[in-house]
Amino acid sequence: MSYKTKRVFIKNAKGTYTEISYEEFRSRKAADKSFKERKFVRVFVDTLMEADEAGYHSIESLRRHLRHLRTTDKEHNLEFLAEVPHAARLDMNEVSESLEDALEKKMMIEKLRSCIPKLTKKQQELIQYLYFDGLSQEEVAKIFGITQSAVSQRKATVIKKLRKLMTAE
Repeated sequence: MSYKTKRVFIKNAKGTYTEISYEEFRSRKAADKSFKERKFVRVFVDTLMEADEAGYHSIESLRRHLRHLRTTDKEHNLEFLAEVPHAARLDMNEVSESLEDALEKKMMIEKLRSCIPKLTKKQQELIQYLYFDGLSQEEVAKIFGITQSAVSQRKATVIKKLRKLMTAE
């Protein structure tokens, strides 16, 4: 499926972003030689955003790595991670954030995704139920046949383990 670019966010002199139409973007690019040298990355199916050289290469590298992670997820039957929409692309709220903040968030998600497979099966299920399925601790307790307090303790243990794994990488 092909999507038509509808809007472009360009960086202005203040370092903030201004939205212009794709038609205006094409006109500027045709008329201004310096505009041709600027780097733009796709942040939505219909949206481009200007990035500096380092940001552009970081995002492209991150995209290649995310494709690799999706493939790895599928190979290890972890398809539920690949289905998380915010883990794979920027959302509307992130447009107003600086590019650096968005990149940092993406890198943290990427690091988290690489650590989850290192958890035990039960720990992965706990994360799945609490964070991806949105179940309460009481609901998870019923599924596991344990108390809500035990779920809370296991959650704390898993979070501690994930933090340790993420800082070790």
